[in-house]
Amino acid sequence: MKYKLVISDFDGTLAVSPNSVIDDYTLDRIREFEKRGGKFLICTGRMKTSIEPICKRHGLTGLVVSYQGSLISDINTGEILVSAGIDYSTAIEIVNAMKSLGVQAQVYIDDQLYFDVYNEFSQLYERACSVKGKVVDDLIEVIKKEQKNSLKVCGLASPERADQVVKILTERYPDLVFNKGASTLIEAVNPAYSKGKAVEFLANYYGVDHSQILTIGDSTNDITLIDGDWFGVAVGDGSEELKRVADHVTVPFNEHPVATVIQEYCLKD
Repeated sequence: MKYKLVISDFDGTLAVSPNSVIDDYTLDRIREFEKRGGKFLICTGRMKTSIEPICKRHGLTGLVVSYQGSLISDINTGEILVSAGIDYSTAIEIVNAMKSLGVQAQVYIDDQLYFDVYNEFSQLYERACSVKGKVVDDLIEVIKKEQKNSLKVCGLASPERADQVVKILTERYPDLVFNKGASTLIEAVNPAYSKGKAVEFLANYYGVDHSQILTIGDSTNDITLIDGDWFGVAVGDGSEELKRVADHVTVPFNEHPVATVIQEYCLKD
C-alpha cells in the first residue's frame, strides 16, 4: 500500500454543516483502508470540543488536529499533545484590527470560544460547529486577563467583506496567516502551527515517511495541508487557489471525494 497515512480536512471535504455526518460509503472506505493497515486522521480548523465528539460518533480513533494545527489531541483519552497559537499581545492587535475594519471578532482560549457581539453570524457559527460561545463585555479584557495564547482569532463577515479583510490583514501582518475556513469566516493562525506543520507532527508520531502520506482538502485554509512534500489532493469544487498547489484534483464534494481518493490511491491492488 503506497499511502499509509491519509489526513483529511473536515468541512467541505469529509462532511458539511449543520449535521456533520460522514456518509456510510465514505466510512466504509476508511474502515477498509484501516483494516489493511492504514491510518485515517482529521485535520480541521474546528474547535477540539466540536470535532472530537464527531470522531467518536463515527468510530474514528487516534489523534485529531483542531484549530488548523494549534491543538492536537487524542480522540479516546482527550490527552493534548500540542497546544499553541497566537501570543496574547498579538491576539489583541488582531482583534483591534478586525474591529477597526468593521469585522466581528472572536477568540479561542483553552478551547473556549469568546465573543462580545452576539448576532446572526455568531448563531450561524454555533449551529454549524455544534458549539456554544461565551458572550463577554470586552474581548480585549478577556485576552489581557487570561494572558494565554489564543488558539486562533477569527472574524465573521459577509463573503465579500471577508475576502477584502483577508487581503488587508495579510499585508498588515505578514508573520501570520489569514485565510477563510468558510465563506463568512476569516481565520488568523500562527504559521508555526499550521495544518502543514501538523502533518509533519503526525508523520513523526506515527513513524510514516512523507512519501507515504496523502492529504485532502477544499479551502484556502488547506493550502499548507496540501502543499507539502507529500501527495496533496483538492476537492473538485474547492478553492481555485488550493487547486493550483494540489498534486491532484478529485471529484466535487457531492461525489464523495475522500472515499474516491482512498479507493483510487489506497485500496487498488
